[in-house]
Amino acid sequence: MRNIVQGSIITTFRCNAKCHMCDFYKHPTKASEEISPKLLEKLPEGLRINITGGEPTIRKDIDDIFEVLYDKSHLLELSTNGYFTDSNRGRTSDYKFISYAKLIQSCIENGSIVGKETKDFE
Repeated sequence: MRNIVQGSIITTFRCNAKCHMCDFYKHPTKASEEISPKLLEKLPEGLRINITGGEPTIRKDIDDIFEVLYDKSHLLELSTNGYFTDSNRGRTSDYKFISYAKLIQSCIENGSIVGKETKDFE
């Protein structure tokens, strides 16, 4: 039996929610400070990777991150609050093994989603 290494990649600290379970939104990163898709090319193959944040789908280059990590991963997961799900459905359609982990229960119940568009968080 082969062991699979699991890791999470925090792609941003920017977020459009103010969830009680997380305070990333209090300390957002600038896009220029965030990990680049080019750097992710250095990861070995065969990992179980969770793309997370903040809200990773706020990034304009999230497609580039998917492209780099998809071929490297045994399983690729996207942890998202689900706010941008409709716009992301097209982005992820080419990646058949991406698993979504929508972290929206406490955010939606408490009305903490604050933005309407990705550009609001740049």
